[in-house]
Amino acid sequence: MGVLATGGAPRRWAQDPEALLLFTFEVGRSDPRLFDEVLDWLVTNEQLVSLRRLRSLAVDHEDKALSDAVIAWLGRQRPKARFATVARPASGQVVERLFFDDRFPVAHADHAFAEHGWLRPAVSGSSKSGPPDLEAPINLSFRLRHLLGLAARAEVVRLLFTMPNSGPTASSLARSAGYTKRNVHE
Repeated sequence: MGVLATGGAPRRWAQDPEALLLFTFEVGRSDPRLFDEVLDWLVTNEQLVSLRRLRSLAVDHEDKALSDAVIAWLGRQRPKARFATVARPASGQVVERLFFDDRFPVAHADHAFAEHGWLRPAVSGSSKSGPPDLEAPINLSFRLRHLLGLAARAEVVRLLFTMPNSGPTASSLARSAGYTKRNVHE
């Protein structure tokens, strides 16, 4: 998908980018290198990621705080109006170590993460990630976003292409797409 990582043989499945990002943020708490490579990928490919979906797919407070911290960090790297929508947490919030390894040194804390309750070292991207190969099946979402825009329409089309059920309802599509039923119905 464009992250500097070794992958296996190409597969014939499509991936949900925001769900994969949320999963990788959590797994990356055990692997700081992976977490930082995903941040590097986001700097390069932020225009392909739906921040609205990323936040709506977060299932609990920890996921929301982590995704908000990543979005705030990204906003410092790529100042754009769309990153200003992330609310700052209330002051006095408890700061928790981002990485599970207690021995991971934190000489200078990253301010964007600290504002959202996470203690981690300041991040500087490796600049090794590239754009996704739009011809690869795993990147169907990105190809549809290039064609249909970064909104519910691209997600619904991806789901209609990839869902095994032949007659999904607007409600089931809305749950899977991470958009409201009204947006999916339209």
